[in-house]
Amino acid sequence: MAFKGLRRQGYCTMTVTTDDSGKEIETLGTGKVLPKVMKLTGSATSDSVSLYGDDTLAEEEVSQGSGSLSVGLCSLTLEDQAALGGHTYSEENGLICNGDDQAPYCRCASIVPGVLNNKPYYRVITYLRVKFAPVNDDYETRGQTTSFKNPSLAGSFFKNADGDWRNVKEFSGDGAEADALAHFLKMLNITTTK
Repeated sequence: MAFKGLRRQGYCTMTVTTDDSGKEIETLGTGKVLPKVMKLTGSATSDSVSLYGDDTLAEEEVSQGSGSLSVGLCSLTLEDQAALGGHTYSEENGLICNGDDQAPYCRCASIVPGVLNNKPYYRVITYLRVKFAPVNDDYETRGQTTSFKNPSLAGSFFKNADGDWRNVKEFSGDGAEADALAHFLKMLNITTTK
């Protein structure tokens, strides 16, 4: 399979509460599709522990379930920055970032198109619990040539209430693109395209 692009990036915030038994309950907010995604990089962190006996490796345990996520976009509205960063936004005051702001947990998904046996193929990748850092400002003056400066989101992903950290689903054959889009919207709790 050859991947040849990246289409759509979206998110939905989530509230995580704990019931009387100590079990976490995730409640998804209404999701949103972000404008024009350029790049997605998810890097899982693995921890390994080795047990030696009789001067040889007897057991090895590799655990995973967290890592970093970076999303490059053509643009990011102040409203989305507020939602992803736990900041305050209003048309009157703009974006207000306070030192006590807490970024919410969110779910992030993307559609990755590809080709398999000369037929369209789609993969929907969803990170199930993510927390993003504030968006950095990175601008420069225009010189002899113009260069674009684009926002990027940087965050960490974690295991969710079920111990899962990523969901990947593949679609091929007739209707694959529509099926991938439907799954993408479902994962982000979006009932209609925006």
